[in-house]
Amino acid sequence: MYISIRNIHILNEYEEGNNSTHVFVRLIFLRIGELDTRAEKFQAHVAIEARWFLNSDDDDDENKILSTLSNDDQIRLNNGEIIKLSKDFPENNWHPQLFLLNIGQDCKEVIKYTIKKSNSQIQICEFRDVNASFHSKFDLHHFPTDIQELSISIGSALFDSEVTLQTDSNRPSGINREAFFDQQEWKLYDHIQTRTKFIKGFLFQNDEDYSLDTPGHERKRSILTIACHAARRADYFFWNGYCLVFLITIICFSSFAIPPNGVQFRIAISCTLLLTSIAFRWTISNALPNISYLTLIDLYAIVSIFVLIILCVWHSIIGTLIFIYDEHVNLKSDSYWIWIDRRIFFALVSLYTIVHVAMGIWYYYVPISRKKQMKELDKRYRQIINESVGKDRLSIRSSSNGTTERQLIV
Repeated sequence: MYISIRNIHILNEYEEGNNSTHVFVRLIFLRIGELDTRAEKFQAHVAIEARWFLNSDDDDDENKILSTLSNDDQIRLNNGEIIKLSKDFPENNWHPQLFLLNIGQDCKEVIKYTIKKSNSQIQICEFRDVNASFHSKFDLHHFPTDIQELSISIGSALFDSEVTLQTDSNRPSGINREAFFDQQEWKLYDHIQTRTKFIKGFLFQNDEDYSLDTPGHERKRSILTIACHAARRADYFFWNGYCLVFLITIICFSSFAIPPNGVQFRIAISCTLLLTSIAFRWTISNALPNISYLTLIDLYAIVSIFVLIILCVWHSIIGTLIFIYDEHVNLKSDSYWIWIDRRIFFALVSLYTIVHVAMGIWYYYVPISRKKQMKELDKRYRQIINESVGKDRLSIRSSSNGTTERQLIV
């Protein structure tokens, strides 16, 4: 099923439909492949489980499904076993018509349906095995110390009056960190975050809709987003980005070792290093998509370029002043021009040092602080998972003598 989505209006407030079917969704990241920063997408193999209960007041749907089962399957169903349904189930029966919003074109998808009786209610479960690339908006403001959200958005072709997507609280989503291919470039976190939003439905309308929406009374669809997070390992960019730009800029200060009246040598060194810094910045930019804002490493490279430009301008100024006022004077260590040149040197070095100290403080309180928050979320997520697994594995049964025993189910 292909559904074209042109515009999405997010609704902050939503009143749930009275007769909508609640579909509980769970997603497992079985494997995460390459994270392509430039294309803003990632490769993933995921398993999606969506389950819903048949309306107890509607016996027609239940009888229709049960009529397709054999006698043996009906006996097993009554005993609490899971029964696999036929492939033509979605063609002949109601289902939530789920689709993935941010999936790429290279998609391999397998869908199957099962049925189970739980507490005298019929539960239908849809299993999707999806191997595809997913588009995700990468936030590169803090590149290369960025943390990216790898999200998969699930929607329904039906309106909220029929279907409401919810996170499956009894079966939490998860991720297999061991099957992560880009472990040398990225660090994958354990926790999974989910969020639900509702979008206006009139933008999805076509000629097959039974009724058209009017402004102010639009129907809505629920969108469930399930995401994990990955932090870039910045060691490569620190040594091959920050460090090299820092060394190029520091070397330019060595031009002050040349007397101020040797302006041609000073400018030659500064301009050569300036062109080198600009070329190096373009090399780094090739690893990033065309974005409308500056990344952290872009800001650092641009600041370093401005420092080199300031040095070039100063060398030109002092060389011009010496040429105008003291053209034939041999400069000595106690010369007035040497005194000024030294003061400018110390001022520029101090300013460059202050910039690095400020960047170090910001780096500690922003990127590092966010990574600490991710680790704290991992810790809380593991606690929730352990509590959930403990409840699922621990069953309480009464023995024949009336005492209560606890049994661990392996």
